[in-house]
Amino acid sequence: MSRYKLDSVPYQHSYVQKLNRLASTLAKLADQVLVEAHDLTFSQYQVLATLRQHPSFSQSQIAEAMGVTPAVVTRQALTLVDKGLLTQVRSQVNRRQNIIELTAKGKTVTDEADEHLSREFRRPLSLLKGGDEALFIRCLELLEREFEDN
Repeated sequence: MSRYKLDSVPYQHSYVQKLNRLASTLAKLADQVLVEAHDLTFSQYQVLATLRQHPSFSQSQIAEAMGVTPAVVTRQALTLVDKGLLTQVRSQVNRRQNIIELTAKGKTVTDEADEHLSREFRRPLSLLKGGDEALFIRCLELLEREFEDN
């Protein structure tokens, strides 16, 4: 059982709903932007971005980092290999594992997608004035670490 009792105080439940709606809205927007500009879904982009941070991860390691099942990563990886953005090779250590790596094209597309998403999300963040944007980002990072650790 979680140590967080989010619905023990009525207003906290509304925060959970708001965060969930915001996350869903942002994922849909990111998906739309990426499909239109790069023929990538947000899920495919997440695989690419994870590999940029952790080169030569196995499919199961990518799944763990993304918080999804290995089957999700397998589906996305096959599509990304077909697009020439990833390569897949059998692990020399564990022949049952596939090691996935970004191709040069995959690195370029990931960088371009990052820039595109940054531009798209910069507008809403510009509504935050002064140090509010930095505070918002710090709060998100703090919450992410806290919930990941529990």
